[in-house]
Amino acid sequence: MPMSIRKGGDYKPCDEGTHPAICEWCIEMGLQPPSSPKYRAQPKVYLSFVLPTTERADGAPFSLGRTYTLSLNDKAALTPAVKAMLGAVPDELESCEVLLGKTCLVTVEHRERSDGRVVADIAAVAPLPKGMEVPEVVIDPVYYDFHENDQKVYNRLPEWLRERIEKALDIPEEDEDVPPSIR
Repeated sequence: MPMSIRKGGDYKPCDEGTHPAICEWCIEMGLQPPSSPKYRAQPKVYLSFVLPTTERADGAPFSLGRTYTLSLNDKAALTPAVKAMLGAVPDELESCEVLLGKTCLVTVEHRERSDGRVVADIAAVAPLPKGMEVPEVVIDPVYYDFHENDQKVYNRLPEWLRERIEKALDIPEEDEDVPPSIR
């Protein structure tokens, strides 16, 4: 499910189209409950991209994210994103941390919500064309591994993302050596 911009007032979403991007966040969210009874619980990962050629009202570049099922199956939405950033799909990806700082193209589409607000969604991630440069921008890469639960990283995450992580079905038991934030 694509992650949307959520802001009220006179907020203007990122322009539609294809933009160069840099992966800035990789948040492994654990085994998440299904969105519908017809689906099963699956491990999820949230990837966020900074789009250095775009500009918000405050002058900073837009950042957009999307939640993916943590799978490299041929039909999985994460597979083309990984291929776009790494150049190939590995047989196994031990950690999504290798995606941080990697460049790609992100296609942004607008969608009108039921409340009438227009939001920007990541529709696709593709490789950069040969020779295309991505403008440099300072990023603060963030990697969070649900099973390691680095408390400092967890505390930096926005509340909505912490709430999603806390819904994980594979939260460790009380007696395991894990900080209490996700129990």
